Amino acid sequence: MRPNLEDASDLMQHLAELCLMNGAKRVACYLPFQNEPDVELFIDWALDSGIQVLLPISHRGGNLSWVSFEGETATGLFGLAEPVGPPIAPKGVDIAIIPALAVDRSGNRIGKGLGYYDRALLEFDPLPPVVAVVHRHEVLERVDVESHDHPVDAYVTADGVVLIAFDIQQSFSDSALTVCPECGGELRKVFGQVGVTFKGSGFYKTDNASSSSSKSD
Repeated sequence: MRPNLEDASDLMQHLAELCLMNGAKRVACYLPFQNEPDVELFIDWALDSGIQVLLPISHRGGNLSWVSFEGETATGLFGLAEPVGPPIAPKGVDIAIIPALAVDRSGNRIGKGLGYYDRALLEFDPLPPVVAVVHRHEVLERVDVESHDHPVDAYVTADGVVLIAFDIQQSFSDSALTVCPECGGELRKVFGQVGVTFKGSGFYKTDNASSSSSKSD
């Protein structure tokens, strides 16, 4: 499949918004292989913006190690382009951006079947929000998974970002939401393992305690 530059540009915009709105300083990402969604424009943007990007190296034992990417690659296992550099522990990562063969609206994800990312995510300290990047047609109504398949907190296509908790999509080019579409409450920024929100655009999670506190001040 030939790279779609328009989709790559849209993915860059959406992923950049994730980083900017959540103050990300260190992200884990991937170098696309074959028909995986192209995130190289995003990686270039992140590096230019002073964000540290960790990229994976595959090992025959089924594990990944991580390298702080500085632009140099070499051909690795399976013929993949992989970063060159010393390994670094995946600690303090703000967002983990990973590929997928398919996701569903419940946050289930399947990869190529070897479990590399499922195992790798268990080594993150702490586990950051996990965001899958997929093509539009790879978003399915249901994905059958096994117990070891790691779920995702959100997924990104060229059309926008979808938060699993609400399953409501808003493109970053749309007018920003100001009221939670679930309960009508005021909105505040949250991006964690229980919810993803963006200040000014994207998806939102109401914090009733925060709203009540602000109204009583």
